Amino acid sequence: MNTRNKYNKIFKKGIGDFNNTKRRYPNNVPIYKLLESCAGKFPHHKALFYEDKKISYLQLNNLSNKIAHLLLSNGVDKEEVIAVLMNRTPEMVGSIFAILKVGAAYLPIDPNWPKNRIMGIINNAKVRRIIVGREFVGTAEDLLWESNCLNMYICVDSDARLEFNLGDRGKKQAELWNYVARDKNNNLIGGSGWINSYNNKKFSRHEINELINNVYLKLKPYLSNNKNILDIDCGTGLVLEKVAPYVNNYHAVDISKNAIELARENIGAKGFKNIKLEVMDSDGIKYLSKKKYDIIIINSIVQFFPNFYYLNNFLKQAFELLRNDGVLFIGDIRDRDKQIGFYESLAKGKSDKNFVSSKLNTEQELFIPKSYFSDFCRHNNKDLEITKKIGEIKNELLLYRYDVILRQSNKILNKTSENRDAIKRRFYKNDINEQKWQNPNKKVGGHNLAYVIYTSGSTGEPKGIMIEHHSVINRITWMQREYKIGHKDIILQKTPFTFDVSVWELFLWLVNGSKLVLLSQGLEKDTPGIIKTIKRYKITAMHFVPSVFNIFLNYIETSKNNADDLKSLKQIFFSGEVLYRNQILRFIKSTKSLKIKLHNLYGPTEATVDVTYFYYNNNLDFETVPIGLPIDNTYIYLLDENKNPVDIGKKGEIYISGVGVARGYLNNRELTRKKFIKDPFKPGNMMYVTGDVAKRLPDGNILYLDRMDNQIKIGGVRIELGEISKNIVG
Repeated sequence: MNTRNKYNKIFKKGIGDFNNTKRRYPNNVPIYKLLESCAGKFPHHKALFYEDKKISYLQLNNLSNKIAHLLLSNGVDKEEVIAVLMNRTPEMVGSIFAILKVGAAYLPIDPNWPKNRIMGIINNAKVRRIIVGREFVGTAEDLLWESNCLNMYICVDSDARLEFNLGDRGKKQAELWNYVARDKNNNLIGGSGWINSYNNKKFSRHEINELINNVYLKLKPYLSNNKNILDIDCGTGLVLEKVAPYVNNYHAVDISKNAIELARENIGAKGFKNIKLEVMDSDGIKYLSKKKYDIIIINSIVQFFPNFYYLNNFLKQAFELLRNDGVLFIGDIRDRDKQIGFYESLAKGKSDKNFVSSKLNTEQELFIPKSYFSDFCRHNNKDLEITKKIGEIKNELLLYRYDVILRQSNKILNKTSENRDAIKRRFYKNDINEQKWQNPNKKVGGHNLAYVIYTSGSTGEPKGIMIEHHSVINRITWMQREYKIGHKDIILQKTPFTFDVSVWELFLWLVNGSKLVLLSQGLEKDTPGIIKTIKRYKITAMHFVPSVFNIFLNYIETSKNNADDLKSLKQIFFSGEVLYRNQILRFIKSTKSLKIKLHNLYGPTEATVDVTYFYYNNNLDFETVPIGLPIDNTYIYLLDENKNPVDIGKKGEIYISGVGVARGYLNNRELTRKKFIKDPFKPGNMMYVTGDVAKRLPDGNILYLDRMDNQIKIGGVRIELGEISKNIVG
């Protein structure tokens, strides 16, 4: 059947009338212009609310402008993808608008995702910059060194030098090393926990002697009888026994009380008088005297630090303890550049084919690239010497680890010749405050990329969906017109911003000067917390995923006076899962005096949030609520396996066409070609193959039926079983 005959057949079945959705909309207006417009019209109106904060349109616009100017000053490219790793705060909203203002696209990252998933997405999207909240600076610093492409982060809500302590991690480490050194009859090697990764046995005395001698030989040029040494995490004192005879005073500390006791017995037996031993973790060095030490030894401990940010601060504090001509020795560093090679050597002879990938995903120790120390020295004006291990025994200590020596530098930094992509950049709130507050003069069009949201992938890899500005503008313009969202409305933003429902929550309020309330982080499934928020701020419109709505229903049905707390609500929107008629009836029964309008929406992330809508009425005869009719400039086809239209009442796969269809999957041409195909009914359009099965009712409304594959939803979030399987296996 040719294209024209297919098109005629659709209209003969009455389906064409249901797709009569063409309507003008401002298709060349970028999203951020909505904020700038409100800031111009109502600059001092309080518009954004979060806990005790009340922020005006102008304040939000100025914040986003300052972040935008900081991004522009660092050479952001048009349509560059910039990640956002934050909790739900006004700074998160400001950061998103800042990214849009510079012509880039925001990529939301869920802080609760496993680190390897975050890493995979950062690498897949080729992200060079990330904006973070203070809670995630440690993660951002790790990503700088562990990802393939990231070279900059901005912490928008705190100034530099955040405090990171070991906390519970330190307590667990103390317990571990106390256990290792628990037996006083154990030798010093066993008490220090030096275990061979290949056979899980203690290293031999010969191997340990070679390790100790490596430290001694590298420090030998700096040793003299007037020097003072600090040895951090000295263990049972293997190194101090070798080095202490050549210096004035040797101060050794360790997290393990038992290890210190073993060291104390050993040095007492050998008559050392210049050694001071003390139980102390790496957090404790901040309390030591400044400028007291000539040499600081940090041997085989940095791999146990929680993250690179902690390591940064630790090294800075260590330098504060050194005299101006002092030396900082960091030994036995796991080499990130050789990490995979190390794992591959461990995997030899093992039956587990996924050993290497499993180790990469579960490794808790820090593997540090040599470039990290180069970056640290560049930022802190230090001299760096990177050295190979000295020795003859070809074990993991010699082959996969290295040492560095750091000294205070007298060089004058020349930053003008630096390659922006080769260095790591970190910016904080104080850097943002120094920027201009005016709107950036960056030309952004409606067909530029606005955001990339990653969803679960059937191949086991998440896929990034690319949405343009005009698609969002069409979606929220339709919603404002259809549901009469006005300047008196107050919208609740409670959806995690990695879920596409957050898009209309974040932008709809600006179409007509409404207000937005950010739900406190962690209250998404806390029904009492949600109800208190609705009552406190007089929320008029909000969203529920049906499964979460069930929890909400159960609570209001069993608690008194909750209906009165919802009296400000005018409209509730549902999407993300099948909505059941029984849920609606239960809610109406519990809130019958309030007359809240209930709307069921449907749409995949690949089509800009929602593509159909249905207003519930009491004449519904189906167990599940229909997903309704297409929104503006959207065309819904139900087709058979040959892509021919099915009859009304017959099952067919949903195909979506129109201005909301995504550009495709980021850096995944093969999947894009498979899922985004030419629309034979609307030449020039692309349509998205959803995999959803539905039927059209006689009145034109669509009733969702099932999936064609193994995709499931949990809390409205798409989960592909392929991704679960891959993570279980590898």
